[in-house]
Amino acid sequence: FFDDGVGKLSVSYRDGALFLSNSQRYFELDPPQTLIFKPELPRDHFIWNDVPYYGELLIHFREDRVMIVNELPVETYLNGVLPFEIPTNQSEYQEAVLAQAIAARSYALYRLENPVNELYDAWADERDQIYKGDLQKTPLAERAISNTRGIVLVNQGSPAIAQYHSTCGGVLEAYIGSDPGGIAYDMTDNEYNCKVSPYYRWVEFRKVETVLWNLSREFEIDSTQVNSWIESGFELDLNISQRKASGRVAEMVVGVQGAEYRVDGLRIRQILADESGKPLPSNFFFLNKSPANPEKFYIFGAGAGHGSGMCQWGAIGMSMKGYKYNNILGLYYPQLATQKMY
Repeated sequence: FFDDGVGKLSVSYRDGALFLSNSQRYFELDPPQTLIFKPELPRDHFIWNDVPYYGELLIHFREDRVMIVNELPVETYLNGVLPFEIPTNQSEYQEAVLAQAIAARSYALYRLENPVNELYDAWADERDQIYKGDLQKTPLAERAISNTRGIVLVNQGSPAIAQYHSTCGGVLEAYIGSDPGGIAYDMTDNEYNCKVSPYYRWVEFRKVETVLWNLSREFEIDSTQVNSWIESGFELDLNISQRKASGRVAEMVVGVQGAEYRVDGLRIRQILADESGKPLPSNFFFLNKSPANPEKFYIFGAGAGHGSGMCQWGAIGMSMKGYKYNNILGLYYPQLATQKMY
């Protein structure tokens, strides 16, 4: 048991051991260990990797890994989600932010009932919802969370996995549990809602060498082999073999020197990542060879993200047109109902 008399502790991991130390104390711990840091007052917080967190901080130390878990009330958690999942800096976005608060709360409660594993409920990144503690607060996000407190999207009375994404590009993907061949157009008043998004339409280019290196990482192709191909010259073919009903690429075949690699899902965006490793914004794209440079090709695309559930920039577009959050939720989650659960 450590009280505030211990002072500020630095936590580090090296050589298979966990170290807690400051100028006067030094502790070395061997696995397995679980450390629980509890605040004395509700306003107290912890700082981990320069990010402040409210609630409890748990450190699960095992033989092969160290996991940091933040345990806190759902409504407090949402304050660390909304500013990083949707723009909250403009008052005209208000109804979209209200809709986002309900969607994020629904997703969090779904995860409470369907946790990732026995140690924690959800990831703090794109695998679930981006969560960055108390790193940033905005009045619009705080009001949206407070004004929708306890309101949840439900499926047969239980919190729904309320998917959402940045930009659909005008065409929504089939929602979980719905007809996989079905699509819906993201339109109101005869115009696409997400046309205000910076990702509504985009053009990027890639060098074939960049794609080759991406391919080598995804399929663990030996770097010696890759360098040999680059030095002696190589032929790389990209063929879209399957599209979903929405037009998004479901499968792509990459051919290199007689070998074929089939890529699907999110891996497609990784294979087509840029030189910095940033993935392609979405699977909604067409390929076009450069007429002047055979070592380069263009990607003409639309949207950002998977396209399922609520289009966040579409919600913003609707909010700017004067639609209310219930209209937004009705468009993007037609099969779900809202319910005040607490």
